[in-house]
This record gives sequence, C-alpha cells and structure tokens, in this order.
Amino acid sequence: MIVARRGTGRARRGRTDRQTDKRIDGRTDRRQRGTTRPPPFEMSASTTLRILSLLLFAELSLSATDLYVTLGSTLVLHCIPPNYTEVGEPRYSWTHVPLQDTLAPALHSSSLSISKIGPKDAGLYECVTEGWVQRWGDERKMRLKAAFFVHITESTDLQQEELLDVERGDSITLACSSAPQSSSILITWHREVQSGKEELDLGLESEGGANGSRRIHWAPPNLGPWAIKVNDVTAEDSGVYRCSWQEHGVLKNHTMELVVKAPTPQPPPRCHGYTTPWETCKAENSRSGKAILVESLTEFSMHLYSLLSKSNPSSNLLFSPISIAGVLTNLLLGARGQTRTSLERALHLPSFFSCLHSEMKNLRQELKENVEIASQIYYHAELKLEETFANQSEVLYGSRPQRLSENGERNVDMINAWVADKTHQRIKHLVKSLPSSAQLVVLNTIYFNGKWLVKFQQRKELAEFLTSSGDLVPVPVLYSSKYKMALSYSKELDAQVAAVPLSGQARLFVLLPNTLSSRDLEALESKMDESNIRGMVKSMESVTPETVEVTLPIMKLDISTDLMGLLEDMGLSDLFGSPNLCGLSAEDTYLPLALSDAQHRSFLSLTESGVEGPPLTDSPKNVCNVVDLVIDRRHSGTPDRSCKHRGGELNGAPSEVTALSVSLLFTATYWAGRWNKA
Repeated sequence: MIVARRGTGRARRGRTDRQTDKRIDGRTDRRQRGTTRPPPFEMSASTTLRILSLLLFAELSLSATDLYVTLGSTLVLHCIPPNYTEVGEPRYSWTHVPLQDTLAPALHSSSLSISKIGPKDAGLYECVTEGWVQRWGDERKMRLKAAFFVHITESTDLQQEELLDVERGDSITLACSSAPQSSSILITWHREVQSGKEELDLGLESEGGANGSRRIHWAPPNLGPWAIKVNDVTAEDSGVYRCSWQEHGVLKNHTMELVVKAPTPQPPPRCHGYTTPWETCKAENSRSGKAILVESLTEFSMHLYSLLSKSNPSSNLLFSPISIAGVLTNLLLGARGQTRTSLERALHLPSFFSCLHSEMKNLRQELKENVEIASQIYYHAELKLEETFANQSEVLYGSRPQRLSENGERNVDMINAWVADKTHQRIKHLVKSLPSSAQLVVLNTIYFNGKWLVKFQQRKELAEFLTSSGDLVPVPVLYSSKYKMALSYSKELDAQVAAVPLSGQARLFVLLPNTLSSRDLEALESKMDESNIRGMVKSMESVTPETVEVTLPIMKLDISTDLMGLLEDMGLSDLFGSPNLCGLSAEDTYLPLALSDAQHRSFLSLTESGVEGPPLTDSPKNVCNVVDLVIDRRHSGTPDRSCKHRGGELNGAPSEVTALSVSLLFTATYWAGRWNKA
C-alpha cells in the first residue's frame, strides 16, 4: 500500500486524476458492489519486483558507508554513483553532522569536495537527490539518499615487509631487525604457506653452520641475536618470513619476503669462439694468392704514400711500406673478429684471405737475394701466449716469440741487439727504454743492399741541389758518364720517369716533375695512386735502356716516425682501445692488450757502392686501461703526424740525371721517399 501510494501520487506533464483513477478501477468497483468482506490480496510478479526494488532503496538510505581518510588529504563524495541511472531535473541537498559541531549548510551539487581534511571534517555526510527516474515503464519522481561516515586518521597504517633477493644456490641471513637486542625475550620464526603459517624448526645453534645438519638454522651471534641463516637456497624457499615476539604484553613482528631468483647467466669469456688458430691455406704457392698479395701491397703502399705526403708536403719523406705491412700482418695472425676485419681493410686485403701469411713467407724467400726481412715478437713473462700462435709465427714469420725478462734494462739490450743484428749494425739503439707494463713488442726489419750495375765515382767538387723552396744548396754527388737505364714520359703522372737498374731484380724509379716548383711536386704525388704506379712500372718494362750521363746526390739518412696518427687515419683506432687479439692470447683479463706506441725507423745510404736501406717498424703493446690510455695521450698531446722524414729525391733529363726535388720509388713496395731538403 505504501508503494502504491508513492507510485500513484501527483501527476506530471499533463497526467489527470482521471487517468490515475483508471489504474485502480478494478478495486474501486469491487468496493462499490457492496462486497461484505475485502477480496483476497492478489500480487503480480511485477508488483513484487517493484516492492523489492524500493525496499532496497530504503535499506540503502538507512545505512552509511564508513570512509577512513588521512589527515590533510582530499575527499570527494558523490551523491549518486557515476554508473547510476540518469536522474531528470535533479535537486541535491547535502547535510553534515560533525562529531563536535552543529549542522553544516546544505550544498546544491552532485558531489562534495573537501581539500586538506581536518579533524572538524569528520562525521556523517548525507545527500538527498530528488528527481525523475525511469521506473516500471514510466517516469516516477524519486528521492534518493546516500550517507557517508567519515573517520579521520593521522596516517595510513602500512604493513611493512622487507624484500630480500637471492640467487638459487646462495646462502642468506634473515635478521629480525625490529626486535629488541635483549637475549631475554623469546623470538619465534614462521613462514607463510598456503595452509597458513608454519613455525620453523631451527634446532640448536650448534646444528647449523658449514658442517651442520640443518639447511635452515640459527645464525652465529655476530650476525644478530635472533638472525637465522638459509644455506643452499632453493626456489621452494621463496615466501614470507615473520619473526614474532611479545613486548609489554603486545604481540609484535618483523616481516620479510624472500625472492629466490635463478642465477644470473654469466657472459661467455671474452675470447669465446676466437681461440682457434689461423686457418690453413689450401692453395699454397698458387698464382692467384701471389697476385692478390702483390696487388694489396701496392694499394697499401700508395695509400701510405698519400697519407704521409699530405701530412707535411715540405718535409723529406722516407718509409718502407712492406715493413709496416709486415708488422701488421704478424699482428693480424692473432687478431679475430672486428679487429681482424679492420686490419684486413687497412692492408687492402680481401676478407678472410687465408693464404696471406703463407704468401708473405713466399715473398720473403723470393726477395732474399736483395732484401732481408725479419720479424720478432717479445711478450711479458706473465702473458699467456697461445701455443698455436707461437707455432704459426715460427713457421710463417721465421721466428718464435720470446719472453721478456723482469729486468727492464736487460729487455732494452735484448731488443736493440736483435735489431742491430738484423740491420747489419746500421741501427743499434732503436729502444731507449721499455715500461714494465709492456706486454707485447712486435718488430719487423728490412735490410736492402742494391749494388749499382755501373760503378759511380764521387766528385771532389760539390754540385748545387735545388730544393722545393727554390733555394740552391751545395751537396756532394756521384757521377757516371755511361750508365744504362730506361727513360720515358708518363702521361698519367705528367712526369719523366727514370728506371735505374740495380743488382738482382731491383730497380730504382726516379720521377721527375715538369718544373722545379713544389706545386708541381705536390701535383705529381697526388697522382701516385695504385693504378698509375702499376701502369708506370708496366710501361717501363717495354722501354729500351739507353746510355746516359748521371749525377746523383750522396745521402745518408736515419729517420724515425711516430705511426700512431697514421694508424688512426688508416681506420685502426680499434687497436688503441680493446682489440680482439684472442688468437694471440685468450687470457681473459680486466685490462686487454691495447696499442700504446708504434714507431717506424728508416735508414738510407746512397753512396758510390749502391743503395742501402734497412727500414724498421716496431709496435710495442701494453696492458692498460682504455681511460688511462686516453689520459696518457691527452697529456702527451696529439700524436705528431708531420712525418718529418728525409729521403732521396732525384731529377734528370734524357741525357743526364741531376739532383732536384722529385719523388723516388723503390719498386713501389720495398721503399719510398721524397727528398726536399739537402
């Protein structure tokens, strides 16, 4: 009946009392027919749902939702839940019954926002919404109530758990850190499991330890009075552990969660997969292997000449490409990965040219009539050299690596003695000192002694030498009125070329610019690439030698060059950082081998006996931190790239060769130079 009255109240939007009366005509008629007793109460299913629905609304309006809010936070209360059915033409009224205050004024808004909650904001908040709601197939005017009881707390009560990470198989100590440090209290340890919590059976302290019988046991007192230790942790040990104790009649505990992880996978050793020896050449003594090496050495030589000549065009220039290539190929024997790729690219070699070292050995045998090539490696006593590398160095480069002593002065004497022997005493003091950190010293020497086919005579009077700067300076000279040589003009180089034959199969090529200016000399050198030099050498083979009058300057030059900057220009900066030399030494050290110095020393003697020149390249390596290496280089300044070499420079005409600024090549690979200053 109450529901019926609420549902058939005032009409809205044109509803009449007559229309409303029609809803109860049946019951009205029964009363009008004079029935003696009321008919039985009949309720349809839809009526039942209406009653239950409104009763639910009534029930909700009678209870309040408890909200616990932290002091100083912001609270937002909603009069109607966001997902509730839309209310038409709503009117809201809020009331607040504080715990210690009078009623607050009503607020006409669907939500109530309170910022910076204080004690006075606690209490009962009620919101009443009146409006039209779709019910039972029609719009009914409804009143909806919401109530919230707000409790103010000083802070959020947080449950604190200590998180402990450990790898499987390790040991860990769990300390009851919050417990008093008194030995008189009773501590119990529990572990949470699915069925609840189980008390840990820790036994006696003597049952633990390295030789104890228990895997989980009391820890030694020095780790804490109530600490426990878990040995050989397994995945099943993961979970929540709690130590409990009574303090002033209150039960307290300290909780920690143990997370057991799989062991962190260790990266493979630095040289994993790189320790195999250099691959075997399957086509030794083949023409293709020799052709590849000759072409690569020629390109390498011309590239070096270009880099060195451009670095300082006014300086004398003297270097041995084959000597520099020899020390790099010996190092390449132990290089792997990207370091091998970088060295092959710098040497203009095809990738994975397995016959490189056997062809270098063949070249050494082929040139031995005029050229003596020697290589040697010295290594620190504590460096573990790969046996396969030592064996291959002995077979392919003619020498087995030698161990350095602990005496620095003795090492210097040993290296200098080897160099002096291989250069026929022309270079006796290559190394002045050797740091104790030096791990590797790679040496290569070339000694060349080419005899004139026609004996020269030394003139008593001096001849004038025209330098590239235009100055005339007097120099001692050699003279021959009947020297047979090939003379021609190279269109590609725009220069005259003289091919002076020497003993054996060696030839001395003298390139003559058209004018005496340094500009023409630079222009000539800019055209000296692999293609033009190869074409020049080939064309001179078909030129018929003729007898000419020759004047040559007497030269004795001894020049040292820092190659560090040159190696950077060649794309070998990887050698200065952390090169992959795992084929040389697979020792996995914190400080890998890294290049710290690279020097090239050249000696040239042009006398009445002939041309003598033993260029030498050495490349010591140190174990050093990359940062230290950078700092050292910064302290010492940028490596000198001026290449202040001095070399023989000759010029001539079809009938006479005189001393002027030109470029001089020695079969393009053995020796190359430029003489600008007398």
